[in-house]
Formats: sequence, C-alpha cells, structure tokens
Amino acid sequence: MTRNSLRKRLQQVIALVCLFIIGGGFLFYLDRDLFQTFRDFILLLVAIPAALLTDYFQKRNNFEEALRNLWTQISESVNEAKQYTFRKDTSEDEYRRILVNLSRSIDEVRSVYKNLGETKSNTGFYPFESLKIIYVQLENLGFGRLDESLAKATRDEIDHYWKNFKEVFLWEFDRPEPESFNTPNPYGNNEVNNFKPYLSKKNEIKSS
Repeated sequence: MTRNSLRKRLQQVIALVCLFIIGGGFLFYLDRDLFQTFRDFILLLVAIPAALLTDYFQKRNNFEEALRNLWTQISESVNEAKQYTFRKDTSEDEYRRILVNLSRSIDEVRSVYKNLGETKSNTGFYPFESLKIIYVQLENLGFGRLDESLAKATRDEIDHYWKNFKEVFLWEFDRPEPESFNTPNPYGNNEVNNFKPYLSKKNEIKSS
C-alpha cells in the first residue's frame, strides 16, 4: 500500500469514526432508548475501524518491506554497472551477468508496482524509465577493451539517471531525519553533529 493510498484510507476511517460519534450524539438527544441500544453495540462499532486500521498498516508494512528488498536489488545492480565503466578490460561473461542483473531489477519493479495507466487491455507505461535507459547505456558500451572516453560518458549518464530514479523511488519510504548525525556541513550543533575532521599526515609523508 503506497503512502497516498494509506492516507486516503486513514481519512475514510476518521470519517467513519466521526459518523459514529455524530450519530451517537443525535440519538442521545432524540431517542434515549435508541441511544441505549447504540451504546450496547459501541464495542462492535469501535472494532470495525480498529480492524480496518490493523489491516491497512499491515499492508503498508508488507509493501515497505517489498520495496526495501527491491531497492537493495536495484542499487546493487546499478552500482555494479557503474563500477563496470571503470574497468579497462572486461569479459563477455561479466558484461552479460551485469546486464542480466539490471534486467532482473527492471522486471522485479513490476512485482511491486503496476505500469502507469495499466488495464486489462492496455499494458500502460513503465514507471521508472531511468532503469531501462541505464540498461541500454551499458548494453551499448559493450565488452572487451573499453574506450576510456566512452566509458566515462556512459558512467556520467548512469549517474544522471540513477539520481533521477532515486529522487522519485525513495520518496515512498517513511524516512525520518536522524536525531544525531555526522556531516561536515553547517547543520545542527555539536550535541547532535559529531563530525571531527582527521588531521592527515599524508602530505608530510609525501614531502619527505
């Protein structure tokens, strides 16, 4: 269950609870006998939204787990493809293996998301076209003795489309900002940001 789907269903449950409360209020003032009957069934009425919430959050947790597993597979295959572009000599076996992993990642997306506008009569559009472009770029690079400039250009394109992919894919995760962190950027104070630069002696060693 996506974040937006969960939000819509939570709104429906809230509306249902409000309806119960408003209905109970009307019965209290209009007909005490009916209100007494309503009160007798209050536990059953409360159980309905409780069961719905349990079901919704369970589906959300299952979806996030599937999404995280998918993210792990995709990130591994794309980073492997990027590292391939740094190689000078590559084998056909290595080349085919990386392409197969990318292809598997592309197909695995369909197990979590359906295509955009997909119906029984229309296949729709693949939701993350950047992955397909990364596959094509590596496929076009080939194997054997790689041209350095072409490999770098391929790597730059992979970086571009990988960043493009991450911006939309990671949005679906519920990711809080860390309360304590480690960054050289001017953010937070020393109580939460414990970044301490290392005083390297490499320059002294090189000069000597």
